[in-house]
Amino acid sequence: MTDLGRLLHQVAPNADIFLSDRDYLLCNYEDIRKFLEQDKTNKMGYLPEERDCDDHSYRLMGQLSIPGWSALSFGILWTFSHALNCFVTENGGFRLVEPQTDQIRSLKPDEGNDIRFITM
Repeated sequence: MTDLGRLLHQVAPNADIFLSDRDYLLCNYEDIRKFLEQDKTNKMGYLPEERDCDDHSYRLMGQLSIPGWSALSFGILWTFSHALNCFVTENGGFRLVEPQTDQIRSLKPDEGNDIRFITM
């Protein structure tokens, strides 16, 4: 298991973790914040089944899946009722991104137990 995989298992002990690559770059928090300011995923609007949480999450991850950005430790996570994005910072912090609002936040206490799946 990679260092990133171990970190994610500590954050979300009950989650299935899927890492599509072996090597990842940790994210600079300010770079992610600035990227979100320019990205338009949060402007798509909500429409049940067509533009809901999973659609926003996949689009935002896709926006970062381009050369120069694709090695970042940025992904998608699923709880029992919601999909959102996540990233690991340069200092090993784990952050959530609500792709419908661009809000970045830390994991709430015990919230990691509700995470079912993480992919990066």
